[in-house]
Amino acid sequence: MLINLQIILISFLRSLKNEDLNLADSIGTCKPINGTDLVYCPEMEEDIIICQKIYGKTILLSIGGAAYNESGFSTEESASDAADKVWANFGPITDNTTAIRPFGKAVVDGFDFDFESKNPNLLPFGTRLRLLIDMYMKSNDKKLLLTAAPQCPFPDIFFGPLLDGSIYYDAIWVQFYNNYCGTDSFLPGNATQTNYNFNTWNKWAIDAYPGHDVQVFMGIPGGKNASTTGYISGELLTSVIQYSRNFSNFGGVMIWEMTIISENKGFLSTVSAAMDRGPPSLLKPETPPITLPTQNFHQYPSPLQSIGESN
Repeated sequence: MLINLQIILISFLRSLKNEDLNLADSIGTCKPINGTDLVYCPEMEEDIIICQKIYGKTILLSIGGAAYNESGFSTEESASDAADKVWANFGPITDNTTAIRPFGKAVVDGFDFDFESKNPNLLPFGTRLRLLIDMYMKSNDKKLLLTAAPQCPFPDIFFGPLLDGSIYYDAIWVQFYNNYCGTDSFLPGNATQTNYNFNTWNKWAIDAYPGHDVQVFMGIPGGKNASTTGYISGELLTSVIQYSRNFSNFGGVMIWEMTIISENKGFLSTVSAAMDRGPPSLLKPETPPITLPTQNFHQYPSPLQSIGESN
């Protein structure tokens, strides 16, 4: 059922100081690491490696979420130090003997920001993480991504300077739900939309990063229980996807989240059918990808499934 998925976000790392992972049901299979607030998750380690090597999936670690329980950083230095720690514990394996790796030998393919409250000094945190990614890719063939998941009102007040063009993102997953600008406000047949503002985010991607192909993904809820507002299906869903994919930086569709979509029969097929003739995408130019955040990550009889709980 989920064979068309290309990118999976593990959600969430909800604390940057203590690196507290909220992985829903799968946290029960993890083991506490003595002397830390972290856990070692052998099933996650195995699943990540299998999904990457056997099924060719891109796995990102999402930082923040609605349950993010901190208030940023007191100094720029502490923010930069936190980025170094996240990199050592989840990024490419280094000679850092102090690194504590919850996913063991598994290496995520990048990081995602989902900040839903105002937090000081997130810019130096993001700047440092971007620098670490760029430095790594200069001497390695492996591509790593940095992405963000702002809410659709523009500008996103919680991201603030994180989206002012200072940090380069490979893609953004705009949450077009729980707000007036969600996909449920889309007016079929209208070239000019009153509230649905994919055009605004597409323009931001062009203006903030001239000469770069920063891809904009249409973020939608995967079922009625995935969000407070914004869920659509059927012909309306098809219409909004077909409208959005006409924009130059359209990258695909992000669906929140795996638990809901796995129970909503036919929804993913509708999304896939609407994107059959879409524009170039982030990872596979011939097919715009479908991206799902998830808080649990298990093997099932089908090639790739994972489940989680709503944001």
